Amino acid sequence: MLAIPLVEIGRFEPSSKVCSSCGNNKKGLNLSIREWTCNNGHKLDRDLNAAYNIKNFGVRDNLYANVSH
Repeated sequence: MLAIPLVEIGRFEPSSKVCSSCGNNKKGLNLSIREWTCNNGHKLDRDLNAAYNIKNFGVRDNLYANVSH
């Protein structure tokens, strides 16, 4: 059986407000807005963008958790 680690991200990570392509942060994005374009021109679906960011936050946090200082 393959063990898959569960990685939690912070509850308040801005997963749907940060462009998953370039990292641009769209402050003041209302929940009613389902699609948006970042300042660099990337067209984003809010839910898909959040999914990509959640994956990336989890990978980032898991990588840093395994680094010895």
